[in-house]
Order: sequence, then C-alpha cells, then structure tokens
Amino acid sequence: MAESQEGRLFPATKTYTYRQKVQRAFATEFLCPLKAASGIMDGDFSSESQEEVANYFNVSPLLVETLLVNNGLIDRDQFIDEIEVEETAA
Repeated sequence: MAESQEGRLFPATKTYTYRQKVQRAFATEFLCPLKAASGIMDGDFSSESQEEVANYFNVSPLLVETLLVNNGLIDRDQFIDEIEVEETAA
C-alpha cells in the first residue's frame, strides 16, 4: 500500500509513520514547550487549565492535551474517550 503526498507516492511503512510521529512531537514541543506549559498549569491539568495554556501559546487545546498525554501527565484512556465522545456528537 502507498500513501500520496502532493502527488508523490510513499510506501506505507512503519518507518514513514515513525518519522511523522517524531516530526509532530518536535513541532508540538516547539510550539508549546512542556516545561513552560506544566509550569503555567502548576499541577492542574483540567480542561480549563489546558485552555489557558493553549491561549497563552496560541495553539489548539487538543495540542496541549496531546502534549500532556504523550508525556504521561494525564491518562491516555481518558483522552481517547473524550475524542470518541466529540466524534459521536459531531
């Protein structure tokens, strides 16, 4: 199977997927550094606190939530449940 990107075909391999994950993680950390975000939150990882950080860094609240999940600060299962609820409501 191949994936298309701007008319070019790339093999759908784990290497390509891994590279995309690394690139997204780098971009996330660049746009919203974990140390600064967690400093602003001061242990409060509620959705309101995430929204405050998102506004501060001018990024999506989903980016902040993903940053917290990927660094083990909030539960991944809770994150997935919230995404499924949002998709069902749409």
